[in-house]
Amino acid sequence: MSDWSDPSSTPVEKGLVPNERPGWSLTGALGGITKGVTTSTGSISNLVSNRLSQAGLASFLGGKSTSRSVLSNTQWLNAASGNPIGKDWRLRVSLGPNAGIFYDAPDSDIEGNILKPLKNTSGVIFPITPQLNITHNAKYNSSSPTHSNYALHFYESSEIAEIQIYGDFPVQNNDEGLYLLAAIYFFRASTKMFWGSSLKAGTPPPLLFLHGYGKHYFPDTGSGNSRGVPCVLKSFLHTMPQDVDYIEVITPGSPGPGGMTRLPTLSQIQITLQPLYSRKSLKDFTTEDFASGRLVDKGFM
Repeated sequence: MSDWSDPSSTPVEKGLVPNERPGWSLTGALGGITKGVTTSTGSISNLVSNRLSQAGLASFLGGKSTSRSVLSNTQWLNAASGNPIGKDWRLRVSLGPNAGIFYDAPDSDIEGNILKPLKNTSGVIFPITPQLNITHNAKYNSSSPTHSNYALHFYESSEIAEIQIYGDFPVQNNDEGLYLLAAIYFFRASTKMFWGSSLKAGTPPPLLFLHGYGKHYFPDTGSGNSRGVPCVLKSFLHTMPQDVDYIEVITPGSPGPGGMTRLPTLSQIQITLQPLYSRKSLKDFTTEDFASGRLVDKGFM
């Protein structure tokens, strides 16, 4: 059993950070201890770097691999940094063009606006490839004639079911912490209608657009009338694990209250999106055009 009064015996687990002393240097989970801790095959940080590299994450994060956590090199690239949004294959959830709310509001560039990090990426980008569950349903009614061995089935309608997205968000530095906070507040706000003294009071939650994996999977060309797959956010879940380190993130002080926020070094976001199409857009739909891919620019799945 550990002697909690003795700093030298304090274990590194469940977010407990050992007191600073020679041989220790914490930068967070997933390779946090970068000095003085080794295994039979090398340092923990090198093992993590090698494992992520073998999984293909080194190239995903710019091909950088150092003695520190590879995840600390995560970059939220945009057009200004040489990775145009229209050519970015990563999964992204955004507002529509010229939405004028949340990260697209006129004051979103003000220092201290918690949604500011999303301005550069035009929405929330999942930094690590998430898990997706996508279901297409065809509904059939059935009828069972008397003294019959088989039921008769009659087509009723088709639909796209809810899209489930599960994604990990690493936080290894202050910038990544601010990005996670922005994503949390964006998804929270996207489940709420406009209310109270808002000029948009009475307006339902905003329409969102799902992009990712190139031109044809979630239809998006990044140009013209393309906006991605139109969706509404039906649920948002952020899991705060008990078995990872938590680090302090410094939040800007204006216009909201500044100070420290403690966030997990690795947590999961789960969202449920429901694809939604207007009656007007459905007038352009034909099954033949859909099957041939000619409706890819209109967001049909």
